[in-house]
Amino acid sequence: NGTLYNANTIEEFNNYDKKSILRNVGLETIYNKIVNQEWLKNPNELTHFLLLTFADLKQHAFHYWFAFPSLSLSDMEIKYEKSELLNEEIQLKLQNELLTFKSNHSKEEHGFYLIIENENSYQIKSLSEFENVINGNEKYYLGFSDPSALNEYPSMILRNYLLASYLTFKKDLFNVIAFRQDQSLLLKNVKITTSIENIENIQELKDKISVIGWEKNTKNKLGPRFTNMGSTMDPIKLAESSVTLNLQLMKWRMFPTLNLDKLGKTKCLLIGSGTLGCHVARNLMAWGIFNITFVDRTRVSFSNPVRQPLYEYEDCLNGGKDKASCAAEHLRRIYPNVNVQSHSLDIPMPGHFITDRQKTLESYKKLHDLIEEHDVIYLLTDTRESRWLPSLIGIRKKKIIINAALGFESYLVMRYGVYGDNSNDNNNNDSTNENNDEFKEMTSKRLGCYFCNDVVAPVNSTKDRTLDQQCTVTRPGVSAIAGSLAVELLVSLTHHPEYKYASAYNPTSQNNDGHVESDLGVVPHQIRGSISNYQTNLLYGSSYNQCTCCSPIVLQNYAKDDFNFLERCFNDSKYLEELTGLKQLHEQTLKLLQDFDYSSEEE
Repeated sequence: NGTLYNANTIEEFNNYDKKSILRNVGLETIYNKIVNQEWLKNPNELTHFLLLTFADLKQHAFHYWFAFPSLSLSDMEIKYEKSELLNEEIQLKLQNELLTFKSNHSKEEHGFYLIIENENSYQIKSLSEFENVINGNEKYYLGFSDPSALNEYPSMILRNYLLASYLTFKKDLFNVIAFRQDQSLLLKNVKITTSIENIENIQELKDKISVIGWEKNTKNKLGPRFTNMGSTMDPIKLAESSVTLNLQLMKWRMFPTLNLDKLGKTKCLLIGSGTLGCHVARNLMAWGIFNITFVDRTRVSFSNPVRQPLYEYEDCLNGGKDKASCAAEHLRRIYPNVNVQSHSLDIPMPGHFITDRQKTLESYKKLHDLIEEHDVIYLLTDTRESRWLPSLIGIRKKKIIINAALGFESYLVMRYGVYGDNSNDNNNNDSTNENNDEFKEMTSKRLGCYFCNDVVAPVNSTKDRTLDQQCTVTRPGVSAIAGSLAVELLVSLTHHPEYKYASAYNPTSQNNDGHVESDLGVVPHQIRGSISNYQTNLLYGSSYNQCTCCSPIVLQNYAKDDFNFLERCFNDSKYLEELTGLKQLHEQTLKLLQDFDYSSEEE
């Protein structure tokens, strides 16, 4: 039995008069039961508890403080001659007698007993039979069920039991048996002493009763306890503990070196929130990567929801929602604790003439800052030229860049190489200048970028094209395959000992000297596949020293002139070809072809 005080506010809980409440409960419940001798019929009243609570239902947090009122007369002392554990023979006899007693008496009488010893046999009686037992000639013990975990010391329950026996039986010396699950404890010659001489009128002793019993908290100080039940009651907390269950099982059963902490801290920037962006985001979350930022400038259209799994019909109404913010909103619905951000941003592109220099500069700075803040950059846009500036900034910042592109029935997933290695990696990625030949020295060692296979500069691919020519037309299953592979490539790279500097698996090399597999297998440079023949090929390609994006001359000019260099690239579609020598290469090739034609005619 117990008394519960439940506060409606934390202030009410803190302002309770704890001392007064404890005394009132101790006197009104335990002491009054002793006075009118009701405790003999229901001795469990001696264990009456007090509980103060406050429940913060919004936060699923609970403040509580238990007290187990322990009564004592002024200057009362309890001493005993010695304590010892009962031997197995006596323990077995008492246990058998206890089972017999419990089967013949109501539950109210359980827990406290009178035990009679007669010629090495024992009999357990109810406390209500105390007059016959105590006034008889047989040896008796006070018995009680003791929850104490200390071998030599009984629990505080004994204090109330002895006080009640002292005041009711008018005796001050007892032998006590504390029943325990293993070995019971015998306390011999327990003596109660007090300066109060007359205990005949129990009612008059009420003012001389003191009550203690507040429980200590986890800091071993008198004070309330606190528990947060959010993990078992708050659905968001439940989701948080369950969302990575598959990964935890994977780590336990299949992949012991799975680095969930590293994945959880990885920040991914998704440039493009369309078909590829939706699939990449979902797969990132499945791998426990919850730091995701969307960048897009378009709105959700009616053709999107059936192909792009983060959008719904309602998102298309009234002109359509902003794609980036809508994708972020739907990720939060899937998992509320995802750390997702969104930015509507026009990415400046080569071949797209600048009409508002200030606006373009602001867009560039915003993109630059976003790339700098993230660890991984995903290029998932529709056009080739929209990937050029993020590629250039990401290469300069030594970020992991993963590019995914779609054809009608084919796909490409590739990672960019990163200049340098772990030994010279640092946070000061802007230290390169026009006098530093670091880029030139490392070009031959680095994996190529998306533009390394091009012999022309990126241009405005939407110019002079009809609407159907501007749209990406692809078989529906291709984007899901490419999006999944783009994330799997990142996870494999994350578990490689060289991380972003990892060499690539080269299928044309017989021994792949220098290539080290990650814990998940090979880490390729490019994955090209087609669902027309259901084949996947792993390709390898070094960077091209005349690349319009990652060649030393481009990176050096970008490091030197920053936005002024970019502005010229945006306004003049042929500038990058002139800078990298591609224009001269075209002229030389054309001249060779012309010479070849003349030679053929002469023959």
